[in-house]
Amino acid sequence: MKKLSLIGLLWCLPLASLLAQPTLDRPGFLIDTVYFEFDSYQIPAAYERKLDSLIGVFSAYPTYYIEIFGHTDNVGSDAYNLRLSEERARAIALYLKDQGVSLERVTYIGLGTEKPVADNDSYSGRRLNRRADLSIVFSSETVAPVYEVDSSAYVTTPPVQEEVIPEADTIYCNYNPFNINPARRTVIISPRGMHITVPADAFETDEAEVEMEVKELFDRSDIILAEMPTIDKNGPLEAQGMFSFAARAGRRPLKIRPEARFEVDLPATRRDPYVSVYMGSGGARGGRRNQRNAGPGDQGDPAFAAVKTWNEMNYEVGYKGRDKAYTFEVEAPGRYTIARPLYRSQNTDPEDQGIDITVKFKGRRYERNTIAMVVGEIVRTFIPLRKVSTRIYEATKVKYLDPETRLVLIGIQYDDDGTPWVAKLSFTPERLIQKPKRKGRNQRPTIKIKVKFRKIDQQRLQEMLEELNV
Repeated sequence: MKKLSLIGLLWCLPLASLLAQPTLDRPGFLIDTVYFEFDSYQIPAAYERKLDSLIGVFSAYPTYYIEIFGHTDNVGSDAYNLRLSEERARAIALYLKDQGVSLERVTYIGLGTEKPVADNDSYSGRRLNRRADLSIVFSSETVAPVYEVDSSAYVTTPPVQEEVIPEADTIYCNYNPFNINPARRTVIISPRGMHITVPADAFETDEAEVEMEVKELFDRSDIILAEMPTIDKNGPLEAQGMFSFAARAGRRPLKIRPEARFEVDLPATRRDPYVSVYMGSGGARGGRRNQRNAGPGDQGDPAFAAVKTWNEMNYEVGYKGRDKAYTFEVEAPGRYTIARPLYRSQNTDPEDQGIDITVKFKGRRYERNTIAMVVGEIVRTFIPLRKVSTRIYEATKVKYLDPETRLVLIGIQYDDDGTPWVAKLSFTPERLIQKPKRKGRNQRPTIKIKVKFRKIDQQRLQEMLEELNV
């Protein structure tokens, strides 16, 4: 097999591909990564879109073939993880085949836990290790070259053609800051497949580069650790996904031109006619409580500053069936969610006065870094509990909970050594609800819960949170 020279690579590959490290000691270049849910080899819908975008590239350059390397975190036995990693790689190979890519150009292998890109001791690190890497391997032996080849230097010479100016710059970002050219239209693609289109000259700036940052929360576990509620002025919401994006010059936010609009495509497997765009407001604390250490391949933290409440925006929401994504425009960077009111699927009584939930945490207590929420097991709602005292937390006037709604109370705190202590209880309102003894406007049903904090290790905490993602 003959390696192409740097000139040929520059012509054939995007810059991002050149900067990526080969996954193994072979002349291959990483072009994309697909991340999987815990103990699963099903390709998430968001990554099907990314794979679809690569198929045209594969077809245009028949002088290379594709290698797929499956990986896992270290939860479970080595033998089980090896099989799981092979299934992940095989799932992508079969998907490419179904989209018209010849299997003669695709090879795949499972590597189990051998090639981690992040620390397996942290929850976020294990998420990054549950992946499959796609690499390009160039060959001038198995397939005839498309263009004339200078055999002395092995440089593929493209045909002379007129310069074509691309309609937009495309950036595959992670959760760390990156720069864009504000004078050009830019399409930003997040790790979970969200698209944000920044129009040319959207910012009031003379700078040649603008720093941007994109965050997103889709998994229940991430939303809990970020302490992100799903509440608006009328009551609980069901959130499809949350995200934020920011633009800065130096450390100062940039002003947006009045006519600028940012188009967003948010992955969703099906359309819900009742969803709206909500913008977050308030909230002083941000970031997750189990801070992780950066490692090789670190993509940054997906969490962003927690909001206090969500406000419904008058933005039209469409749905792209082919791309499996909601599409809408927003007027400025900020924190957003696509959600619907909980009453659409639960208690629809307009006279519902809500339920008061009071929780008493027992066992050893630490004042700092405490998360307390009521989370839906099936409905994607996240109800924050407000601290009343060291041991008492509460949520008042919680509306639209059906008596059979499956909920999970979860409390997480960390001791001085960073060890997690967890309190967890699964329940339905009908099991614990107490009706008011007297009738009156301010008399509401109550749920009173006592639950004890227990010390666990980081691995068990991660496994417990991942169970909520199912």
